Order: sequence, then C-alpha cells, then structure tokens
Amino acid sequence: MSLRSVVRVSLGSCVLLAPLVACEPESAAPVPSKEVEAAMAELSSLPGRAAAPGSASRPCDDAALAQRGKSGERLWIEAFDAEALKGLPAKPSRDWAWLNGLGARKFLGLDSEGKAATGWDASQLHKLGLVSLLSSSERRLPKITDDNSFSSGNFKGALQIVDLVKGDVLCETPVVFASASEVEYRSRGLFRKSAEGAINDDFRSRAKQAGTTALRRISKVVFVASSGGSWGE
Repeated sequence: MSLRSVVRVSLGSCVLLAPLVACEPESAAPVPSKEVEAAMAELSSLPGRAAAPGSASRPCDDAALAQRGKSGERLWIEAFDAEALKGLPAKPSRDWAWLNGLGARKFLGLDSEGKAATGWDASQLHKLGLVSLLSSSERRLPKITDDNSFSSGNFKGALQIVDLVKGDVLCETPVVFASASEVEYRSRGLFRKSAEGAINDDFRSRAKQAGTTALRRISKVVFVASSGGSWGE
C-alpha cells in the first residue's frame, strides 16, 4: 500500500459556478491598536533597558508590589523570555515558547491558537505595569540521542521583576534547572507517551520546581505566569 500526499490551496472564499470559480478576497489581518503598538515598543526594548542580572538574589518589596494588584487576589505577573523580546518584531522560535505566559505569547506571535494581543490585553499589561523577565547565560533543550538515551537540557539564568514603563528591576533571583539523569515513561497503554514528550515534560516540570523555589526566595506574594507551568504554586 502507498501513501499519497494531497495539498489543497485556498484563495479566499471561493464558490464553484461552473465553469467559473468566484472568489472573495481574504480579509486583511487586523491592524494593531495604538495600545498594542505602545506595549510592543516597551516590551521589545525592555531587555536593553533593564539592568543585567546580578549574581545574588535581591528581595522584592512585597508591600509595594501587592498594591499594584487587586486586593484579596493573587499577584500574577506574566513571564516574558528576554531572548524572544530581543528578536521582535520577528517571530521567535517556538522551542522555548513555554517559558512565556499565555498572555505574553499573544504579544510574541506564539499563541497556540494564533491569537494576537488586543487593546484589552495591552491595557491590562499597562494597568499592572510589571513583567517577569527571564534571561539566561546558558540554555539547552533536552534531545533524544538514540532509543535508550538523551542529552540533558539545562537553563542557567535569572528571573527579574521589572517595571514595564521605567525598565527598573525591582527584584531578582538566579534560576537554574536541568533534566533528570533518568526519565521513565509509558510507551504503551492509555497513558502512553513518546520519549521526546517524556523528556520535555520532565524538563518543564523541573523548570516549574526550580522557578518556584527561586521566586519564593525573593517574594511571598508574587506568582509568575508561565505556560510551561506557573511558578509560585
């Protein structure tokens, strides 16, 4: 038996009117609002405006940070990967997309459903005025090398809580994590998983654990929203 690849190309919305085909042009991509443009400008310049991370943790002023959020609610701050921000307006690689929060991914063009940031997203970002900036001096994703082994992933960097408008680093802490030396997974049955999926899940789980530990060294009130597993919970 053989497989045949079939490619279908759509040009707008077409209706067959034999012997002719009538097509309506596709609608143009929505133009970003002024709020989104302003937020994008601030985000793309943030890695250059924020001071480089130090080698030691610097605690947050939790009382001051808590005033930025809503009373009685957790203070969630969106994580943004500094490497992704540096590359804007080009679309970043999806390899490390999970480091970013779900809201952050809309600004970076990495949303899983292809949604772009809206004026409401930008206004909410400005309302809080804080972002969690993740930067690294070393990073490597885990990779399968053969049927029974893989090369370990690692991340050595820092988490900084930054004022979006001013670019001031309010607090920071080193963040380091790496893959387990051995990863077990089910290759069959209801909960089966691929080897690649298993090592990636392990790596992200360890990122969440290390990130939570590091975050709690500097703050008791901040929670970092990362799509690979939120930090602080």
